[in-house]
Amino acid sequence: MKKLFLRIFFSLLVIVLVYWKIDFRNFHSTLTRANPSYLFLTFIMINLNYLISGFRWRSLIFYSKKFSGFRVWYLTKLYYIGAFFNNFMPTSIGGMFIRLMFLAKKLMRWQNLLQLPL
Repeated sequence: MKKLFLRIFFSLLVIVLVYWKIDFRNFHSTLTRANPSYLFLTFIMINLNYLISGFRWRSLIFYSKKFSGFRVWYLTKLYYIGAFFNNFMPTSIGGMFIRLMFLAKKLMRWQNLLQLPL
């Protein structure tokens, strides 16, 4: 229960700090001046990048018997989660570590992860 409280408290603290730092007038004027087709293209390209990364990761582990049960959508979801944590942790290692944690939970063994290509 204490762990859950700390997570909720930390999440709310981060949201309040981010909200406090945003200049909403400047944000709104920047957003209204942006070209909608560029915004849409950026959205598509970012999502396509994560989808391709999921396929690439799946192709690396396809022939391994221990890891053959992972679907592309699950691996792509892990890339999204890792990208989220890369934004808040000081290095890009944070997102990779989070992806490994989720895989370790699913595999129930950390030892198997040493054989997994990242």
